[in-house]
Amino acid sequence: MDCLRREVRLLTRSAQTFNSRNFLEWMADFENKLKLKSISTQLMCVAVAKDVIIEQVQEFALHEVDGGTSARKDICYALRLSI
Repeated sequence: MDCLRREVRLLTRSAQTFNSRNFLEWMADFENKLKLKSISTQLMCVAVAKDVIIEQVQEFALHEVDGGTSARKDICYALRLSI
């Protein structure tokens, strides 16, 4: 039972951590810092399932308007995946 409680706490904290940032920010970090290219589709699926994809793409675009080519690449990639 104690193991189950720890697992529930871990999942709750993981969900809170994931929800603390825009999925495009996570995608950029995973791809640029950790060199994980295959996680983008899963992050997109979570954003679609939570019905926040359009809002988060718009927020990311506004935030990264001066961010250079990396931000534009992430937004374009996200839009391609969502089509």
